Amino acid sequence: VNTQRDKIYADRRRAVLADNLDALMVEYAEKTADEIVEANIDANGDPSEWNLDSLAAKMVQYCYLLDGLDGDALRGVVAEGGFEGLRSHMRQLAVDAYHTKA
Repeated sequence: VNTQRDKIYADRRRAVLADNLDALMVEYAEKTADEIVEANIDANGDPSEWNLDSLAAKMVQYCYLLDGLDGDALRGVVAEGGFEGLRSHMRQLAVDAYHTKA
């Protein structure tokens, strides 16, 4: 618990002292997308077994601006770029959503 609190206070301090919050918010959006992908997809597993519908639902739960994202769209991303392509795509969606909302 103390570790979490220390992390929160450190992040808060970074935000308060930041000259430009945009870069910090983009970093948070990318980190969150990475965490969602890594929690839902086994990078070493068979891509045909990845539950991309569930991943899409988790991303929409994280950000309502991604409503309409579905597993079918993500299957195309995976077919072209595998795990890293999927991660990159999800990061970009999160950053684009932040910029849309900002």
